[in-house]
Amino acid sequence: MLWAVSVMTIASSFTAAADEPKQSAELKVLDGMIGTWDEVVTHKPSVWVPKEVKMTSLTKKSWSLGNKYVRMEGSFQPEKVDFLALMTFDANVKAYRVWYFDGHGTTPSPVPGVWDDKTHALTMSGKDEFGYKVVSVHRFINKDRHEWTYVITSPEGKLMLDMEGNCTRHKE
Repeated sequence: MLWAVSVMTIASSFTAAADEPKQSAELKVLDGMIGTWDEVVTHKPSVWVPKEVKMTSLTKKSWSLGNKYVRMEGSFQPEKVDFLALMTFDANVKAYRVWYFDGHGTTPSPVPGVWDDKTHALTMSGKDEFGYKVVSVHRFINKDRHEWTYVITSPEGKLMLDMEGNCTRHKE
């Protein structure tokens, strides 16, 4: 009897996997991020970061949670700050979303994003819960390179944070 239950469990798990919906076109856009990347991040002078700061990371980006989220993780050097981010297309609001967490306790609010097929850019913009304007643009240059910007301005228009990142596919 136990054998029959085990066979039924295995068979139903194969059936469930076969019945999983295929990735949406919106999620396939994110395929270009998958891989291991040498990432260089520059914090330009702003209210929150008064002097320029450069950091590097070997960032791993992979599909996770049923190929519905891109999981990004690494450790920014030289500070040794671990980070984890998840990116997906939220079909409920028809927008891309990113959630970011790091060892400093940083957890900015996600803002919605849209994909532009002509420019190969994902632009996320909106206001966070404090009224700050957040704009992030992620450009896919080619299969081995992408770059991003992340800018936050206060409700009064002060530049609070200005970051850019360059990602080059890591050569093993």
